Amino acid sequence: MFFASNHILLGLLYDYTFLHKIATWGTWGRGALNVFVCNPLKPRIFAL
Repeated sequence: MFFASNHILLGLLYDYTFLHKIATWGTWGRGALNVFVCNPLKPRIFAL
């Protein structure tokens, strides 16, 4: 029983860190997308 509960806790911890990584990569990805895609497009949109 002890091993099973430990395994579940480790699984939850791993899931949490994995989700946290996805969340941080998501925010970084959005920031990079804003800088590299939206910023060069903005002057063109206003020029139109």
